Amino acid sequence: MARKIYREDINMKARPKLTKILSEATCYLLEGELARSKRNDFDKLTIWAEYISCSCLVVDIPAADGEAEIIHTIKVNQKGVQALADHLNPYKDIPMPQVGRPVVYGAAAQLKVKLMKKKGMSIRKIAAEIGASTYTVQKLLKN
Repeated sequence: MARKIYREDINMKARPKLTKILSEATCYLLEGELARSKRNDFDKLTIWAEYISCSCLVVDIPAADGEAEIIHTIKVNQKGVQALADHLNPYKDIPMPQVGRPVVYGAAAQLKVKLMKKKGMSIRKIAAEIGASTYTVQKLLKN
């Protein structure tokens, strides 16, 4: 689970570019570890940054031994974020179980079922169309 990152969590001297990103966006740590001591903050971090207009995937390698901080960003627009969320959602194909009282089909549903049957549709196709079981369709045709 991604956790939110604050400016106080990182070594601002070793990560000046990441500090700027943290001041402009809401950031979540995806991979890597934040050091308990800011002096030991030398691990590569993968971060999800959410701006108002877009989101970014950020890979940050802190500065060490006189070298500059290395940072890579990939911008993702809202459409891309939605496509990514749809792809990563493991529950998108699992139907929710129906809870509560069963649906009561009235005269309008009965008329619709009878018209579909007259048009030559099978009981299974009618059941799929109205979202009922084949037994319910048979009961509606019978009455």
